[in-house]
Amino acid sequence: MVSSTNAAYNLTVHNTASPPYTLKAITIVVVVFLPLVLLYQAWTYYVFRRRVSTSEFQPVPEPSTPSDGHRPAATPEEATSPPSRRGT
Repeated sequence: MVSSTNAAYNLTVHNTASPPYTLKAITIVVVVFLPLVLLYQAWTYYVFRRRVSTSEFQPVPEPSTPSDGHRPAATPEEATSPPSRRGT
């Protein structure tokens, strides 16, 4: 792109490139950290690979009472324990 104020501000490939030291430093950083990021992504993909369905978030239904309306027989512990005072 050509600058309208000064020819020194023209955007050429040479003017817009970073200095050589910066390019070398960024290359070293990329060579070191890019494999680490890719390994981390592969590991998280492996950990979360199982599909999740909405049925896994539904509460487990309580066992229903028998259809004849009778309560199941009490266990020996329930028969000998005093009634609870729950809710009072």
